[in-house]
Amino acid sequence: MTLVDWIFLAVAVALILFISVGFTAHFRLRKAEPSASSPPLTAPPPARRSTIAGAEASIFSAVDETLQKMRSANIAFNSPSPLNVDDRGKVELRLDLHLPPATLVKMISARGVVEYATVRVSNRMTAHLSGFQFDITATTPETQALSEQEPTIWIWVVRPTTVGECDLDLDLRATIDVDGTKEERTIETFSRTIQVTVTHRQRVSKFAKEHWKWLFGTLLIPFAGWLWKLYH
Repeated sequence: MTLVDWIFLAVAVALILFISVGFTAHFRLRKAEPSASSPPLTAPPPARRSTIAGAEASIFSAVDETLQKMRSANIAFNSPSPLNVDDRGKVELRLDLHLPPATLVKMISARGVVEYATVRVSNRMTAHLSGFQFDITATTPETQALSEQEPTIWIWVVRPTTVGECDLDLDLRATIDVDGTKEERTIETFSRTIQVTVTHRQRVSKFAKEHWKWLFGTLLIPFAGWLWKLYH
């Protein structure tokens, strides 16, 4: 080959290498650029958490809206204090949609301190009286439907099982509709301390009943023996 041929061959090889390198670089650049139809590489905003929070808020707001729509009613009830340990007391609760508190207070027939309050109500209410230091018997249904024209009355008979300061809790619950299901919700709880008393005679009688064997063996038998020796 002549010198001209070698020069021509070298130029051809250089031209081929230049075209090959330029095509490869252009292809890599096109591959790195995002296309107009491809989604952005940035992460989407955290909308899921806000959606969940909104759903939770809507669940609770349904209950809140029901509570806000509830009507108000006046109640009056008594606390049977003081109460003797051997006596039975009566707790009476009256609820009315229209009567003023003063009228309801006068209608309470059970003895003790009478109080009144205003509470939210549904068309069905539950009143529950509890206290672990008492035997409690409800003489009326604890869950009752309310009347528009007549008072609703609850009565319990309580008997103390110990002496001293004993607690009674009066719990008022409303029946509300939550997503088509009837549920109970506590509206108010009234806690009162009842002073349970005992007389000296009752203390002596209780001691004798609980320790009669000891009294019989320690006091009565020796005393009977002394009397027998005295008269014989």
